[in-house]
Amino acid sequence: MNTSNRMSGAIVIEANNSNANGDPDGDGPRIDPLGYGWISYMAFRAKFRNVLEDAENPVAKYLFETLKLDPEQYRIFESRAKGFPGADGLNALKMLTQYVKENGNEGLLKRYWDIRLFGTTALEEKGTDAVKFTRTGCLQISHLFTVHPVEVISATIAKKAPLDAKNAEAGNGTFGNQALRFVRHGLYVGSYNFNPGDAYKTGATSEDLELFKMLAPRAFELCPSAARTGVRTVAVFHAEHSSPIGSFNVSAFLDACRPKVKEGVESPLSLADYDMPSLDAINSVPGVNAVQLS
Repeated sequence: MNTSNRMSGAIVIEANNSNANGDPDGDGPRIDPLGYGWISYMAFRAKFRNVLEDAENPVAKYLFETLKLDPEQYRIFESRAKGFPGADGLNALKMLTQYVKENGNEGLLKRYWDIRLFGTTALEEKGTDAVKFTRTGCLQISHLFTVHPVEVISATIAKKAPLDAKNAEAGNGTFGNQALRFVRHGLYVGSYNFNPGDAYKTGATSEDLELFKMLAPRAFELCPSAARTGVRTVAVFHAEHSSPIGSFNVSAFLDACRPKVKEGVESPLSLADYDMPSLDAINSVPGVNAVQLS
């Protein structure tokens, strides 16, 4: 893989009876003013970090061994432990500060995979020894929006064994009225872009990108939760340009990667209700030679 050239990609994710990304400003899944569901780029990037933040977990170890990577160079900056096993909270920050004193800001780039790819902004508070470091990442992921407006369903959660003394004494269960809110069905589409100019600044390697490519089709599946049982990655289409500035029309490429609701379907409820893109159709865009990551 040539990190001197630009790369583009399209991501398609399906959610059935799930909350792919909760809204911290609301009380359910993220929905835009027009009724389309969306997944923030922060939520998607968090899945990559969650898989790798504990280098000893079986999934991370498998990835490091398969790709022959040194775990010390693939720590996660946006984590509570800051890549220091057993550390947490204030102790992790103290260890990070000491690490920067000994290795400089360039040491951050060498140690943290998520900084090299996604970038970070760590600002110092006046009068402290906290880390001060700002760097734009070389691989940026967009928000993902559904192809069609979504229906949000609400349900009450019942708990047989109460946690409060009053209900426990009375032998009652407890209820969370309308506490469960999820999307009945949604097909989310987004994109990513690799900028070789920023990769030059962060020191991102071809191995860094191979790890991203291996995780991208399975990031949600490797970070399950009760709210995301029906979330899965349908497709990730990856295309490499033949020059640093780009060699094909990215808008045309992304449009070719976009599923479309079948004619006559008013409210899609499954993948069968969409015309899904084919690699042949995607590669008919001039200059594109895409692959589907698996």
